[in-house]
Amino acid sequence: MGQNIGIYPPKVFISYTYDSPEHERWVEKLARNLCNPGGVDVIFDKWDARLGDNLPFFMEQGLSNAHVVLCICSDKYVQKANEGLGGAGYEKKIMTQYLMENANKEFVIPIMVNNVNKKLPTFLFGDKYIEFHPNDYYGSFRDLLYRIHGKDKELKPAISANPFSDKSFLNELEEKINLSRVEFQSQETSGFVTFDYKRNSGNYSIGTNDYHFDLSFSECGYKSIYVYRDRVKYVGIANNKAFPTTDEIKNDIDFTSRCRQVSVGDVFVVVNKHGKVAAVKIVDITKKNDNSQTVIFEYHIYDDMTLNN
Repeated sequence: MGQNIGIYPPKVFISYTYDSPEHERWVEKLARNLCNPGGVDVIFDKWDARLGDNLPFFMEQGLSNAHVVLCICSDKYVQKANEGLGGAGYEKKIMTQYLMENANKEFVIPIMVNNVNKKLPTFLFGDKYIEFHPNDYYGSFRDLLYRIHGKDKELKPAISANPFSDKSFLNELEEKINLSRVEFQSQETSGFVTFDYKRNSGNYSIGTNDYHFDLSFSECGYKSIYVYRDRVKYVGIANNKAFPTTDEIKNDIDFTSRCRQVSVGDVFVVVNKHGKVAAVKIVDITKKNDNSQTVIFEYHIYDDMTLNN
């Protein structure tokens, strides 16, 4: 049991609970996606535990042969693992024993889905998990696949030579930083922006000081785009295609999700850490032959409104 980078295909065991038919279908979808196109050999009870097989033996063998174990941490899974009940409880005992004997816990990846309480089982407390959001399955799946294949470590950029060995470095650095500030920022309180969201990690800033907002975009479907609250406090979708009034923002907008899918014509609202509010309308989304992907948006920053909740 434990990850062994370099072996192909990597073997992955899925530990989960039968919460509902919908939850079981979601887990099976994840398993199928991991197999193809993910290139992962998935050990999954619906495929590998045959009629008449001893289930505890299947669990023990599956866990011991796996390079990676995915714990699908729904609310029910957390409860059963903590109470030592059912298959989740039995698998937890096996994994806990391994964790006691081996300091390396990297072979277990918690996946948070259908988890209202946002809690992990006690034996996984403190572990970094992947949360699958309803509106960004692809992004979470991509991150999981990078991790299983050990490619996530390759994302870290190489370290350059000592920059201070070249006396011109500081001048060049200042020029580059100032250029990027101009290129990916608009300090006006309202306006139109054309932004290639494949650049600068999808980030664009509007406004200044307390009225500063960091917008985060990523690719979605045709004429639609994902927007995130990772760099702001809240993000929500307006109910109509115009900039909302202050009363509509306070009463009619749902700010509970991390990720929102917006299409051309939609308006989303962001709230920064100071409680200041801005509305952004997606005017157009285009993909060009030079591989650039452009979003055109109009924005308005409200100077007479603060949301403190």
